[in-house]
Order: sequence, then C-alpha cells, then structure tokens
Amino acid sequence: MEEINFQLNGLNVLGEDKEKFEGPLTLILMLLSKNKIEIHNIEISEICKQYLKHLDEQVKEGLEIKSEFVQMASYLVYLKSKSLLVSEEEISELEELIATLEKQKNKLMLEEIQTKLDFFETRCESGRNLYTREVELNPKNRSLDNLRIDKNELLFSIYELITERPEQISIKDERNKIAPTRIVYGVKQKITE
Repeated sequence: MEEINFQLNGLNVLGEDKEKFEGPLTLILMLLSKNKIEIHNIEISEICKQYLKHLDEQVKEGLEIKSEFVQMASYLVYLKSKSLLVSEEEISELEELIATLEKQKNKLMLEEIQTKLDFFETRCESGRNLYTREVELNPKNRSLDNLRIDKNELLFSIYELITERPEQISIKDERNKIAPTRIVYGVKQKITE
C-alpha cells in the first residue's frame, strides 16, 4: 500500500516521520504528542480534503475501507460544514474536537501507565522478602560481654581517625574553647577607666 502523505499547516508528515496510524485522529494525536502543532491551530478542512482524497484512492484500488475511517471522515466533513456556517455553535464544535483529542490522548497515556504498573507489580512481588533484616528476639538482653575487640585494631582505628583530621588540636586548645581563662584586673586599672 502506498504511503499516506498528510500536510498540516505547512508541516509534511511522511512515512518515516510518522508512526503507524489509523486515520486523521491518530495522526493529529501523534503530531500533538511530538509538539509539532498546537491543538487550537488544527485546520479541519486541510485534513479532511487530504483524507477524502486518500479514501477515494483506496476505493479505486479496490481496498477494503474500515468503518472507523469512514466515520472519521464524515465527522471531519461535519465539523468543516459547521465551521463554514457562521454561528455561536462553531466554538463548541471545535471544543468538542479538542475534548475528543484530549480524551483519546489520556486513554493512550492510561494504557501506557497500566502496562508499567503491571511490570512494577511483578517486580514488587518478586523482591518482597529479598532484602530484609533479621528479627532480633529481645534487643534489651544484649550485652557487651561477648564482644571481642583486638587492641591493635582499636589502636590502629584511633590512629587513622587522628591522622585524617586536617588540623592538629591539642587538649589545651580544646579546653580554651570550652571555658575562657580568667582575666585579672587591678583596682588601680579599673579606677582609671
């Protein structure tokens, strides 16, 4: 079957640029999802003319036309005829098309989310008890009696901690930081002030 070539607002969608779609509605959704057009800038007349031309070519070639395609073409013709008539309902029809497009886009997003949820549900069930902590029967009765520490390892660890510090702090310096030294003033000095 020959490639369908839809043109929309100067945008040409060829076979390699488009995903496989079933009529103008999915084409519009594909273009909207790739942010190539705004939903409010859709010209129904261009799409409808091109789509009816494609349907005529299919009839001439003897291919079977699906009912969804005919329904979509008739809906686009209906919207185009409404847009030609000057009335207050023109805006509501365009809003109806926009709502239809948004509903179908949301439906596709929901299907995608459902498939991802199924994947994560199976992953959750498979790894439920994989990384768990062992239960401590009575943590209050733990004692340090059974704890064995090698003195050399302890000294080596302390030495590493001390040598890793960038500045060497003596005990006197630490004491001065905690409490200031006592300052003694003479009586004569205070009187002169």
